[in-house]
Amino acid sequence: MTLGAGDIEAIPLPYATDTDPWVAIVLTVCFVLSAYAVGQSKSYLLQLGKNFILHKERTNLFALPVSPNMRPLLWLILQTCILSGVYALHVFCLTSPTLFVYYQSPLLLLLYAGIALGYVLIKYGLYEFMGRVLFDGELTRQWVESYSCMIYYAGISFFFPILAIVYLQFDIKLTLIIGFIGLFLLKIGTFYKLFKFFIGQPISLLLLFLYFCALEIAPWLVIYKILIQMNSLLLT
Repeated sequence: MTLGAGDIEAIPLPYATDTDPWVAIVLTVCFVLSAYAVGQSKSYLLQLGKNFILHKERTNLFALPVSPNMRPLLWLILQTCILSGVYALHVFCLTSPTLFVYYQSPLLLLLYAGIALGYVLIKYGLYEFMGRVLFDGELTRQWVESYSCMIYYAGISFFFPILAIVYLQFDIKLTLIIGFIGLFLLKIGTFYKLFKFFIGQPISLLLLFLYFCALEIAPWLVIYKILIQMNSLLLT
């Protein structure tokens, strides 16, 4: 169509997460289902949190109350991955806006959340494998349980920071600072539990440090490289 002298060509607005209806739907579903999950497993989550902080030794497998339903807890794991996907969506919306010209946000959100879910599942597998190689089965079960506790609480506590990042439209600097703070707290909790679990085991501090770096630090660098390479491939 030929524009007249007085016509003005419409310029499409750049993508923003706060105006994306799919992001709004995802966050609403996360809020409703996380409230349901907490309501269904409140006492179990509180006991897990107490055991995590106080590091209570368990003499048998029945020292911790059994959750009446594992499905709400599985949702909290999935929610952690979904919120990580929303965070990545916002970061790349600010740093790679061209990506959103060619691809719909639901597809990108699915990819980012899928990478986060794959990371969590691989970590579970590595913890099981390394634990059974270096430690006894009961200690490995307790460590995997502690890792699950961190994922459950991350799914709950990360919701409102992600909500603020999206709807207050934080700039890239503040967004990255919040992300680094969340990651730092997770790694501090992980190192605390590693130290508490393995301090009395026949394992040197050097091996414990290498174990921490190999399973906690290196995978995040790999995830970062995967996201950057994936975005580059999508734009080629």
